Amino acid sequence: MKTILSTLLLCTSMLGCGLRCQAQPTLVYTPRFSIGVQTALNRYVVFYPTSANTIGIKPWMATLGVQLTPRLLVQVGYGYSQQKTVEDPSYTGTTLTGQQSSGVYRSESRTWAVPVLARYTLTKNAKSRVQFDALGGTTLASAHFSSYADRRIDGQIISSTSYGDHAPLQLYATAGLGARVRLGKHWHVVWDMSLNRNLHATSRYTNLEATGNRWGLTRSTNFGVQYRFGWPPRRKPAEPVAPETPAP
Repeated sequence: MKTILSTLLLCTSMLGCGLRCQAQPTLVYTPRFSIGVQTALNRYVVFYPTSANTIGIKPWMATLGVQLTPRLLVQVGYGYSQQKTVEDPSYTGTTLTGQQSSGVYRSESRTWAVPVLARYTLTKNAKSRVQFDALGGTTLASAHFSSYADRRIDGQIISSTSYGDHAPLQLYATAGLGARVRLGKHWHVVWDMSLNRNLHATSRYTNLEATGNRWGLTRSTNFGVQYRFGWPPRRKPAEPVAPETPAP
């Protein structure tokens, strides 16, 4: 009788172990991709060969990202801005001899930036409709500026000057916070705010003159939508573990 009871208990224990092994699935996460478009107001300090200036990227920025884990997404953005100024006339007047004096001024600036950021979800509940993210990474940016001015007497150009300057590729450290609101299965409304610092070595006085603070920090603000597509996490049943054979 004792032998039969022992055998039944052993079988029950082995069966329970097998059911537990089968009931604990393994989480298999398939990376998802995302695309987005945002209104942007991003500012960066660029160092030209002879000066430092603050440039702006507006009004749009596009992003492309890949979800590596349920909490970590890596995204690459691209923003381009071109601004033109035309003052015709830039001034008017009259010379001592009664001739009409005037001038024309034109300028153009072209800037682009590529932020490469990691978004790490801080919200404890990954299924929450509202999510908060920590942002961190680097940004590449470059700028070009050109201008033209002339002086005219009775409509005839008397003198003219032109100027051009190019800021080579510059590297920035970028960090900030973001928030996302899920509208459905794929759509998110995204708001990001971050700080940028040019990694070019410079003095606090140059930073203060270019940015208004001695640390050389500039701010970026983006607001837009993001579409995430791919496959959600799926659960793959774990392979059952073979029961151990009791020692004789």
